[in-house]
Amino acid sequence: MVLKILGVEDYGIYNVVGGTVSLLSFVVNSMASASQRYLSFELGSGDHGALKGIFNLSVYAYIGVAFLALIICETIGLWFLNTQMTISSERISAANWVYQSAIFSFIVSILATPYISAIFSNEKMTVYGYVAIIEVSLKLFVVYLLGIIYYDKLKMYALLMFFSQVTISSFYVFYSRKHFKECRLSFYWDKLKMEEILSFSMWSMMGTLAGAMRSQGLNVLINLFFNPAINAARGIAFQMQAAVNGLRVNFYNAVSPRVTKLYSSEHHEEMMDLVFMSSKLAFFLIMFFSIPMLIETPYILHLWLGTVPEYSILFTRLVIIELTIDIFNNPLDNALGASGRVRQFQIWVSSLLLLIVPLSYLALKVAEYPEIPFVISMLVSVLCFFPRLYFVRKFIALPVRQYLWKVVFVSYRVLIIASLPPLICYVMMEDDFYRLIVVCITSCISSALCIYWLGLNLIERNYVKKYVLKLPFIKSL
Repeated sequence: MVLKILGVEDYGIYNVVGGTVSLLSFVVNSMASASQRYLSFELGSGDHGALKGIFNLSVYAYIGVAFLALIICETIGLWFLNTQMTISSERISAANWVYQSAIFSFIVSILATPYISAIFSNEKMTVYGYVAIIEVSLKLFVVYLLGIIYYDKLKMYALLMFFSQVTISSFYVFYSRKHFKECRLSFYWDKLKMEEILSFSMWSMMGTLAGAMRSQGLNVLINLFFNPAINAARGIAFQMQAAVNGLRVNFYNAVSPRVTKLYSSEHHEEMMDLVFMSSKLAFFLIMFFSIPMLIETPYILHLWLGTVPEYSILFTRLVIIELTIDIFNNPLDNALGASGRVRQFQIWVSSLLLLIVPLSYLALKVAEYPEIPFVISMLVSVLCFFPRLYFVRKFIALPVRQYLWKVVFVSYRVLIIASLPPLICYVMMEDDFYRLIVVCITSCISSALCIYWLGLNLIERNYVKKYVLKLPFIKSL
């Protein structure tokens, strides 16, 4: 809809100009994980004085990052926009409006991040969910306004998106200050603790940067060896993956603070149980959507796109399979993050991730098959699992053999068995919309039964029973 209103040129300007600012977001993401970890740790330990100190130090750090980002964007970034980017002279003024709006939107989001971390650490996920709905509604309202405004639509879109960001960020700040005592600022300084937080952020940043290099590096590599249509196919595949991956991200945003609190309060057995259970539940959540998407990829893409670009089907299936591999990395990362011992782990895992691009380049030199980078990325994801297992056993004494047997083996067993009924329907029926519906329904029923009887132990099944019996529509029966 935005593309239709703005037009191809203006939409492209908005994406490329705004994207130059968002390149710095990996710094904020790394710092957000650090502040959330330390806030959760102090909440778990029950030291409210230290909790307030951690929040104040986090705010100081974010102010410093915001100031540094402003200097970089208003000097190097501004020079790059006006001298190096390919933008027509008629639209360079609008591009500068977009750029300045993107900068201040970014600054506002930086300053709101410690307050968002406080919401996560206090496990107020319903608040985050409601705000996400409001944010989507605001974006839809912005699109509506664009349709009735006759002033330069690109400039207005940039300004309206900025005001939308200010509105959402302001809500987070006011809510946190009202409900969490630690979010009321007062002067506090602890040099050693600040160094500790920044050190954690730097090592987290290394992993985030390696992940970004993996994603963007492969995109550039595909462009070097193949035509832009292959990049488009990759983009479609990652849009499909992002739709499912969002579930994983939100799930672990809810689980991560609890893991840290249990670690800080020295409830190690409960923490291990949560790591085991969250690993399985996250896998099963992804599995619910992945099975029909993997089986019916051609028809789903046909419904969505009409004409399906070459390699889109193969790429989509490969990235979803890789997602089912990566799903076990998050709970182990959360457990290691709770311990604060991330340096060695990040060095090993980041080094492996950085190998993906050069290995893919060498492989493509030998054989120019566009699926090669996807396969190499998948294999490296498997390799990254082993240093994670080593360090969680070393630093938090996680029983690796039990984890492999009770979580990884059980999860893949459920996936394979649950896939059989919808796969049989796919093979036996004609290729049409009716088959898609049957495959989806069969997949849901098969997945639910296999998860309950094969994926959950007796304690987990009893928990599910109690939860289901508490549902309002069940009580009314």
